Amino acid sequence: MNSVGVRDFKNRLSFYLKRVKNGEIILITQHGKVIATLEGDSHNQTEVGLEKLVANGSLKLPQRKIK
Repeated sequence: MNSVGVRDFKNRLSFYLKRVKNGEIILITQHGKVIATLEGDSHNQTEVGLEKLVANGSLKLPQRKIK
């Protein structure tokens, strides 16, 4: 994981988006504190993210099938 300041991220947006597209995770900082995490979206990563939300109680799956 690499971190980048907001100003540099803004000025070199295409560069960092290409890195994320290649699987890298970018931490965006402001005044030395992480304010955002940028990572690519794939089906697998989305499933893992949803599983984490269910595990920590932030998301509840439906109990019945939706028509």
